[in-house]
Amino acid sequence: MSIALGATSANLVSASSGGGSAVALQAQLDRCNKQLSDWVNCASGKTPEGKQVVAALQEKISSIKQQIQQQSDGANRRDASAPVSPPVSPALASIGSIGTLLNTVA
Repeated sequence: MSIALGATSANLVSASSGGGSAVALQAQLDRCNKQLSDWVNCASGKTPEGKQVVAALQEKISSIKQQIQQQSDGANRRDASAPVSPPVSPALASIGSIGTLLNTVA
């Protein structure tokens, strides 16, 4: 088991609180899911203390998922608000490069 039986739910939840990068959040989520699996599949998870640890891990997993979702939503809003340049016709594109060269020389 990766967590000592004497671990409290406060220790589990405070292990990493706050924001982080998407990679760090995914790593935390993976660790919490592994710990939850360990606790649920062991006899200690059926004790009152084990049930508290399981509940704390489930809350932490939910919190991390919300943070990941918020980051994803924020990235989608930033992408949607990015300016879009108008399309350039091939004829104008070639003139633009010649015009740049002429302006540089002149």
